[in-house]
Amino acid sequence: MSEISPQAAGQSLQTLLAEAFDGTPTDGTSWFTESKKGQGLFGAVEGLTASQASKQPVSGHASIAAHLEHLRYSLSLANRWSKGEEPYGNADWSTAWKKNTVSDNEWKQLLSDLRKEYLNWKTALAADSRWTGDELTGKMALVVHVAYHLGAIRHMVLHIR
Repeated sequence: MSEISPQAAGQSLQTLLAEAFDGTPTDGTSWFTESKKGQGLFGAVEGLTASQASKQPVSGHASIAAHLEHLRYSLSLANRWSKGEEPYGNADWSTAWKKNTVSDNEWKQLLSDLRKEYLNWKTALAADSRWTGDELTGKMALVVHVAYHLGAIRHMVLHIR
């Protein structure tokens, strides 16, 4: 069995991350979503209004906006880590979950900020050479984390629309 190069590992994770956020490219393989338009996270929320994104389909649970803010925060920590910081020790995960309601401008800004963090993380995966132990597990876990929220959000959208 041959070893996987850091570049190959990074490319694989970039591919899965892109599928989670952007869906499957028309000329590519679907690894875990359906091979049709709109199956990624951005496609799932495309066309939602701020009001719809702020609804809590199940009383007392997070809105789509809160799920996206949670993912944005998670990616922001990963991006800080990729630059050599250690942001996880004092991370406040509960803060992202408190923002259930967004205005029209906040909704647009959240989508823009999430896309920026996603693209920065995707770039960081390509450049990073830390692929042992916890580093590899953490990078893989982030892709799984996004996929988890994609599934939750897709079900929420069904109840909201």
